[in-house]
Amino acid sequence: MNPESFTPSFNDPEKKEEKEKGPEKPHFDAVILFGGGLENPDEEFPDLSKEEIDGFIKDFSDDFSDRKKAWIRRARVVPNIRTKVRALGCLEILKEGDVDEIFITGGKVNPRFPSEAELMRDYIAQKYQQELKEEIEKENLTEKQAIEKMSEMIGKLKIEDGAVNTIENFANVINMMDRNEKSYDNIAFLSNSFHISRLNELGERFGLEGEELEAEEWAAKRSEGHRKLLKRACDPDNPVYEEMLKGETRWSRGLKEMPLYFLPQAVAVNEERLQRIYQTHKDEIDESLRKHGLDWEEFLELPEEERLKLRELPPEEWTEE
Repeated sequence: MNPESFTPSFNDPEKKEEKEKGPEKPHFDAVILFGGGLENPDEEFPDLSKEEIDGFIKDFSDDFSDRKKAWIRRARVVPNIRTKVRALGCLEILKEGDVDEIFITGGKVNPRFPSEAELMRDYIAQKYQQELKEEIEKENLTEKQAIEKMSEMIGKLKIEDGAVNTIENFANVINMMDRNEKSYDNIAFLSNSFHISRLNELGERFGLEGEELEAEEWAAKRSEGHRKLLKRACDPDNPVYEEMLKGETRWSRGLKEMPLYFLPQAVAVNEERLQRIYQTHKDEIDESLRKHGLDWEEFLELPEEERLKLRELPPEEWTEE
């Protein structure tokens, strides 16, 4: 996706007219937001409890404590540029859409710091709080109304931070959904545009259909400063971005052609879902396991560390294809 093609909706006369007419909001029972990585923080992350941060989020007063300032500073800088774009896109979806729940995924990369999912949640909350505070100053909202809006938004954010990669993210979120009495008939996957095709492939493997939501498209609705961030995040001349694009080819092909790239971590999903995966892809799974002298039941009985030893990674040469 070319960053230059992003046109914010408020600059488009047709979209502006459509907005004034009040178009129907997109509805989702759940949106799954996938993390894109963290920066390496150069200082100790503030040691703050979830309760303290929740208090900061709902406090619209001008009395900023040193601890609150530390939280805001680190919540803003720790997510990397791709993760920020995804989080900003998520905030726009929450504001413009009819969304029941957002599942934010991302585990801990450093035991001293909050998880990636927690940091994305905090980044979204901090940006929304900033916007609501501006509305209070313009007298478009009272402080009580702003707190109610913030509480409603925070209540929709669910954290999944027990995974180490996108495969486990999927498995854990599916388990969270399946444990809930609520039905999830309308789901969406939210990430950077280059990541969406792999998410669809994973969704197909897990038997979970989702609409594609490209974070760049939604983040482009924001201010000029955020659109500049967006262009940097999607700069085709950025070697990091270029490598990520190449890597997606490798991982997506691995999902399609290598069952033992997917299965050793997909077993984290609940038994009913796992059996559906097996029945859908039985022939290719059986063929892969036979190479190791195993059948399906024997594979499931292996200790976790033994299953992980069977995991195959797609060859590096697939990156260039």
